[in-house]
Amino acid sequence: MDTFENKKILVIADSNLTNSFFLEYLRSSFVAENKRVHMFNGGIPGARMDMVMNCVEEEISAEKPDYVLLSFGGNDLGGWLYDSTLEITEAVLKERAERNQSYENALKEVIDYLRFQKIEPILMTPMCYDENLVESEEITTDKDNKEKALIGNAFFKRATFKNINQDLKDLRDIGVQIAWEKGIAVWNIFTETHERVDHSCFIEDGVHYNEKGHWIMAELFYKHMFGEELKAYPIPESVKEISVLEADARAYFFAKYNIVFLSEGRKDGDALVQAVQSFIERKGYEEGLTKERADGFFRFVKAPFEKQKEIARKIKRLYEV
Repeated sequence: MDTFENKKILVIADSNLTNSFFLEYLRSSFVAENKRVHMFNGGIPGARMDMVMNCVEEEISAEKPDYVLLSFGGNDLGGWLYDSTLEITEAVLKERAERNQSYENALKEVIDYLRFQKIEPILMTPMCYDENLVESEEITTDKDNKEKALIGNAFFKRATFKNINQDLKDLRDIGVQIAWEKGIAVWNIFTETHERVDHSCFIEDGVHYNEKGHWIMAELFYKHMFGEELKAYPIPESVKEISVLEADARAYFFAKYNIVFLSEGRKDGDALVQAVQSFIERKGYEEGLTKERADGFFRFVKAPFEKQKEIARKIKRLYEV
């Protein structure tokens, strides 16, 4: 692994890694210390590893990265299959096994595709859930995709999250084995987060990390990259501006691949806009397509390639004196 100096790293992950805090902490450090590392947010809330091949070509088209960091897991499992009140039938065990196999197959396919494109993959294992969450009937969470719509408040139990963490270990082991076989770097975030984070690192749903949790993830990431401790710096306005642009990009990819693609297949241009508008007319703002995300989608969809290039230019300008 080289020093990452003047390298472009695209993060393709689910919502837990691509919250802007994580990248803002890292970018602020890069700017303050003049580490010319160009990180791009390619995250898609609600996504699974088996969705990556649908969108990876579009994600890398505007600015071909040197590395792609892959981090999935929580959505891949299907959380309701680990509900502590669920009867463990043969059908449940079969679906659990099929989902783990799907993760494995998809990870291999994505690695091979990236290597063919002369892009080096890096695998970041799933991160743990909060086993000490406060159990309450009032817990709320964004329904990021159709699968999460199956989850009700009764799901948010410590016993359930312990079950999920147990199988996230299996996905970690699958990923580590594949990384070893394929000869790619793997960063074992699951074990590190399980050892370091506590209840104070999560928002109330116990799934998503808060600012403190994202700081820990950024620390771990930085240590893997440079072998150094991450220092805290004020977040420059230029970094915040990139986060705003990327939020619209993430809304675009969310709507395109979590809302439209899963039901209708690949659509672009006017057909994509019409599909999203039709969804809103029929269902309103649900299944994770909040009004905020819809607004971001409509801002970004007018010229996605050009806007991706604009983000790339702003990231490059972070280091111009």
